[in-house]
Amino acid sequence: MDDLTISIEEVIRQRPAPTFDLRPLEERDSGMGFIPGATWCSTEGLLARIDELVAVTRASSVVLVCLSGRRSDDAAQRLRDRGVPRVYSLRGGILAWRAAGHPVCGTGDIDDADVPDLEDAEAFVVAIRSCFVAEWAQNSADDDAFNPVELVQEVFARAPRTRAGLVAAVDEVARVAWRRGHPLAAMVKNVDRMHAALQRLARRGGLAEG
Repeated sequence: MDDLTISIEEVIRQRPAPTFDLRPLEERDSGMGFIPGATWCSTEGLLARIDELVAVTRASSVVLVCLSGRRSDDAAQRLRDRGVPRVYSLRGGILAWRAAGHPVCGTGDIDDADVPDLEDAEAFVVAIRSCFVAEWAQNSADDDAFNPVELVQEVFARAPRTRAGLVAAVDEVARVAWRRGHPLAAMVKNVDRMHAALQRLARRGGLAEG
């Protein structure tokens, strides 16, 4: 790690630090993919959350991601200038992450038959709870006192019932799953199913974008 950037290897070792994907949502969903657990947020959105980010960086680094690293380099510098320590840009962006062979979500490699067909946002919350809790049951130790049901309930209780709000909640749950050692490939499949369900729901007019 240098002063402003962080290597892919360091991100993997941190498994993971809070990670923000700065690309526009349509670019993130265009097929290039995104890192499992990376929360979508614009640079301006992060600049509006300075106090929150300062608090987060007391316990952890924050990683910013874009396509090649240029936008995230600029955003990291702007946040540092505003007093946020330990914020880093992923060196080489999502292009470098893919080139290193790490799994990505959002590439479009999912069968439509695997996508839940949902009527509204509340049905989506029920579906994701079933999806991630089942995955936890398969990948957690028997003596693990962590309760995934409580995590999902807490995250989605405060998530806005919009596509962007629910996307961010899915990514937060996925980040916790990765931090607790769940296989990235399995997480990618679950995240892709849930994001595709949100896209379908938004296309039908059952979910606002904001």
